[in-house]
Amino acid sequence: MGGSATTGANSASLQLIDVLNGVMPSGSRVGQANCRRSAGTSDSWSNFTQFDDTCNHLHIDDF
Repeated sequence: MGGSATTGANSASLQLIDVLNGVMPSGSRVGQANCRRSAGTSDSWSNFTQFDDTCNHLHIDDF
């Protein structure tokens, strides 16, 4: 994103999740919850539920 790799926990990932949370339907899913926990970042979003996944990308599933 913007030339930065996404890990699910870095600032590029969190910015993208924040933007998408505003437009994704309720019940959508965002991966890399384990990556955010490991990084000490455990946010919650109104339209996303979270699941664990590898930390080398950002996984988004719409409802």
